[in-house]
Amino acid sequence: MKISDLRIFDPANYLHDGEAHAIFLTETLATDCDDPRYYTEALAAVAHSLGMDALGRPDIFKAIHEEGPHLFGLRQLLGALGVEMTFRAKTPGG
Repeated sequence: MKISDLRIFDPANYLHDGEAHAIFLTETLATDCDDPRYYTEALAAVAHSLGMDALGRPDIFKAIHEEGPHLFGLRQLLGALGVEMTFRAKTPGG
């Protein structure tokens, strides 16, 4: 098999409901990645899975600035995606 025969993986194809969206975004945050583009791509995948193709990465970057999240914009974006932000205590050693 050639690399050119491989299909590009699109997580949006596997995000079929709100629970899947919440789990996907929660796991994205749990990765401890310092690159804001990683989170932007995850939010874009959820938006795409909801048919919000007009909501592109530039729109998402308005809610999540490259220098860090703007909480109000992030809450609005998450609300539009049908998910909410929650917090939990870190487990020891985690």
